[in-house]
Amino acid sequence: MLASLSGVDELRKQYRCLVWHISKGCNILVDSESEYLTMESSDGSSLSTSPTMVDGCIEDQEEELDWAANSVVHTVNEVKPSKLPTPCELFNKNICLSPTSCPHPHICSSCRRPDHNAMQCNQEPSQGARSARNRRGLLWEDDESYSPCAQASLQADPLPSPPPVNELPRRLVNIVQKHPELFKIVTPIKVDVFEGLLASHPNKPLVKSVCRGFREGFWPFAQIPYDLTVDQSWRQRPREHGLRLEFLKSQIAKEVETGRFSVSFGKKLYSGMACMPMHVGGSKKFRLINNHSSGDYSLNSLIPENVRSVRADDICALVRVLRARCLTKKNVLLFKSDVAQAFRIIPMSPYWQALQVVRVNDKYYVDRCNTFGNAASQRLFCEFFSLVLWIAENLWGVSDILSYVDDNFSWELTSRKKYYARYGRYLPEKQVRLLELWDILGIPHESKKQVSGTILNIIGYKVDLRRMRISIPEEKMDPLITQLSGFCNPGTSQTKSLQECQKLAGSVNWAFNVNPLLRPGLDSLHQELARAKELDCNKKCIISERIKSDLAWLTNLLQRSKGLPFTKSDSWEPDDASCTIYCDASLNGFGLWSPTTNEAFYYRFAPDTYALPLSTFHAFAVVCAIFWARSRKSHSERLLIYTADRTTAEVFNSLSAPDESHDLLLLAAEVLFDGDIDLHVADVAEGENKIAYRLSRDSTSAVSQDHPNLTTAEFRIPRYIADRAPKLCVGAAVVEIPKIIKNVHFGSPKKPRKLNSKQTRAVEDNPDERESKERVSVVSKREAKQLLVKPTLINDAEDLRFLDFTALHKAGYRGAVFDKDNCLTVPHEDALVPELKEAWEKCRLTFGDENILVVSNSAGSRLDSGGIQAESVSHHLGVPVLRHNSMKPAYSCIQDIRAYFASLKCPISDNELFVVGDRIFTDVVLANRMRTSWHRMQESLNPGEARHTAARDADGPLSIFVDRVWKKEAGAMRFLEKGLTRTVERWTGMQSAFTLEQRSPFVRQNRD
Repeated sequence: MLASLSGVDELRKQYRCLVWHISKGCNILVDSESEYLTMESSDGSSLSTSPTMVDGCIEDQEEELDWAANSVVHTVNEVKPSKLPTPCELFNKNICLSPTSCPHPHICSSCRRPDHNAMQCNQEPSQGARSARNRRGLLWEDDESYSPCAQASLQADPLPSPPPVNELPRRLVNIVQKHPELFKIVTPIKVDVFEGLLASHPNKPLVKSVCRGFREGFWPFAQIPYDLTVDQSWRQRPREHGLRLEFLKSQIAKEVETGRFSVSFGKKLYSGMACMPMHVGGSKKFRLINNHSSGDYSLNSLIPENVRSVRADDICALVRVLRARCLTKKNVLLFKSDVAQAFRIIPMSPYWQALQVVRVNDKYYVDRCNTFGNAASQRLFCEFFSLVLWIAENLWGVSDILSYVDDNFSWELTSRKKYYARYGRYLPEKQVRLLELWDILGIPHESKKQVSGTILNIIGYKVDLRRMRISIPEEKMDPLITQLSGFCNPGTSQTKSLQECQKLAGSVNWAFNVNPLLRPGLDSLHQELARAKELDCNKKCIISERIKSDLAWLTNLLQRSKGLPFTKSDSWEPDDASCTIYCDASLNGFGLWSPTTNEAFYYRFAPDTYALPLSTFHAFAVVCAIFWARSRKSHSERLLIYTADRTTAEVFNSLSAPDESHDLLLLAAEVLFDGDIDLHVADVAEGENKIAYRLSRDSTSAVSQDHPNLTTAEFRIPRYIADRAPKLCVGAAVVEIPKIIKNVHFGSPKKPRKLNSKQTRAVEDNPDERESKERVSVVSKREAKQLLVKPTLINDAEDLRFLDFTALHKAGYRGAVFDKDNCLTVPHEDALVPELKEAWEKCRLTFGDENILVVSNSAGSRLDSGGIQAESVSHHLGVPVLRHNSMKPAYSCIQDIRAYFASLKCPISDNELFVVGDRIFTDVVLANRMRTSWHRMQESLNPGEARHTAARDADGPLSIFVDRVWKKEAGAMRFLEKGLTRTVERWTGMQSAFTLEQRSPFVRQNRD
């Protein structure tokens, strides 16, 4: 027994069928507050029910029931919360349509009480629930795998019939009766077959209403229509022209041919009819758009707001299904099937058809079918399609079919394929079964809309089963980046229209669904939108420097976005944290204490900072704690931070901060984003935070006495924090940011701006400017000379067998870039050189396959049509091959390399890489360019700070030159490279960044 019930006699009377399940080896779990029960069988499957669902169950087997009831020995209080059933999500969002028949408990998800939902709950939610607010629902539990759309038909109310004829406007009734040729029921659905398959469906009223709608026409939940003749077609766009006009003509002809439009009845609207605007929308793919919300007497004004919502399976439903089935990414694929002309298969009532007349080229047509612009169009289609999904799941044996309006998607094993004769090709078996059902029911579909694969775009998201991530597709991300760049570029206008800003905010908000940590980047624009709406200042928004800076920050991070991993985005409790930190702050300083590592830190503020709000100090302490946790490990998955200030906890959990803490929130969000860290921030009472409290108030000696085993030290502010929060770091001991915290992405170095004569004289008159100009000039010349001369170069390794990969890994190198030809393979071949097999396996074992990247000017380059050679090389070598459009050592190729290593689960920076190649002009120069671009960025960030030469030489990747030639090729170029190398060595006195003693840890004197 997992749990038990109190009151065995009452149990025997009221829940006889549940006790019978006990006797069959099931466990019963009870929520004492909601009286909701879950039966869990011995095989792990579960069935949830409530007292209202047990009527009419088994009434016999008295002895067996008595035995089972007497076997209950535990108490309700021993039930673990994690085993309780999941409350109804729709109820907690205030959108559950049928509370009496809903199979899920209508209880609050925060306090589990039945008298209110989560939106009405006054109780403080748990830390796991509160921290999930910024995740937009993209958190999932393994026990949540149901489909709201498939189950919607079980609890939905029947669809309404048209109002009685005697209640409708007389003129409307007369039109339908006088012109019956204009009003017909047109649908491809085979209603008799559909109704026959639903004979066993438990919700008979819904089935009856839907079948009646297909025979007599649907009524879109509208009130009694206006007794008016309404013509809003004058609001349409001016006459279409060009391609739009051709599309309009062909589409109208198609609609008339299929019967969805009537033939034109002239150039005058009949009395009692209504005509709404219609135009051609879309830029690349045109479509007809009906505007049923136009004017004071619009059709949508007749439809109540509370009936417009629909149930649909979102991307979370798919993830829950995948996780519940414990699928591996190697033998599973996704598929998606789209219904063609989805809304148009729903016929409307003749009395409603008379109200959705359209005008095209001064001619009027009656639209007989459901339209996209109607407020109830989705509701009508989804109610019908929920019945189709019920047939697919219960009668057709097709499980886990999810639906988002007309898009249907699910998974299938890659080994299960079936031939679909209509399209003449093999498709996933589930997909074929679904299409066969559609064919029987008459649901239209097209071949091009039936797709499958391990990477698939589903309802606007890119779902990648290979990387187990959800992201925004490139075809949608690229226009978004362009749109953002148009706002944040320095040369752009200082004002934008309200419509432009709203459009940008809407597009970015969609990207936030899989990048929730980027939400602070839009706060300043939202504030400006609110100001512009309130003042109605000619519908103009002022794009301030702060907005431009925030949008530039947002653009930078969106370009580096890796998406949301759905293998680990679980909701979690404080006990599941991988690192826990307690923070407290005062006007004097802040204190940090981590019980995970038994370390504590303190920091003292300068007197000049006392004017800032105390909440800013608390936010600064949390940011420093995040940086410390990120530097402690290369990948801290779950970070729990306790703070003494509730406002600060709310800031980091909601990702919305006041102006004083806005920059700190951006800083924290960027570190969490780069580190792939899941952060929970909770407030804690002072009594539970004594160590951090005392450290923040100059009581370090007392802490050391009371906790002698606790390691206490002064917190040294990373430079990256000092640059972003200078007021809080006055007089602080600043340290360079640790390597593993930040991954800086660089573009191609810009050419120095030429100065005119006036600017030259101004520089000469200003000593500081002159010194800066001279320094930049010297750096540029020095880096130009060192392009070949002083990379961190090891040039005495004959091939891979002479390299000590263990020593490289111990020295801090975590990733490798390899050339292909004459380094790993014979030129123009894809297989590894047999002599290097043992060394290559050692390399892969040491660094991991994903941390090794092959970059070749043949495989994966623009010369590799379709990436065929790259796939072959990756198959033979067992590591990824970079796809790039430019040849080594181009800066754009460097960008692609950096982008790959930044996208890893544990990102790798430039100075944690080593580059192995056999060519000076490509591989060695590539490594040195990566180093020099690092220096340029550092000089631009800190122009007044001279860096030590040794430190400069140590940055960037390590270049390893192997001179073993497995097959001769490009002889002339190799001759030039050797000659240039000898010349450079004589010129520099054979200076190198590594002496022989420094090389010896990495290069063996003899090969393995």
